[in-house]
Amino acid sequence: MTLELPRRRICALLSVVLASGAGCLSVFDEPKPDIGLRLVNFRESEQTVHVTFEVPDDETALAESYELDGVGEESHDEYTRRDIDDALEPGRYSVTAELPDGTRDRLDYRATCNADDDLENRVSIVVRDDEVSLSETFCGS
Repeated sequence: MTLELPRRRICALLSVVLASGAGCLSVFDEPKPDIGLRLVNFRESEQTVHVTFEVPDDETALAESYELDGVGEESHDEYTRRDIDDALEPGRYSVTAELPDGTRDRLDYRATCNADDDLENRVSIVVRDDEVSLSETFCGS
């Protein structure tokens, strides 16, 4: 027994299959949340951190100085923290954090979190006794 489908039915069936799979292509185009900054100070004294984000062609996308409160002798906290949400649009950046004494760190950053991830695109800047360090949220390639 041979099953023969008329040409119109085959075309209609293929149209339905292709149309139902069309939404799957949007997985690659999911929006990425903006990049946030988290600045953390473990030092007792107030700190000023100068932060620069540059795009690959050395154009400056953000250059800002941020004041961070010190932990202080009367405080029972181990650190102070400041969050800046939505500082930049997602992309590739060369990030530099520098303290007034010349201590600095650099990071090549690429936003990797999609809108449906439970994590945010974030660059963290941590000031400790003798250093400043940069780290990033990583959600995948």
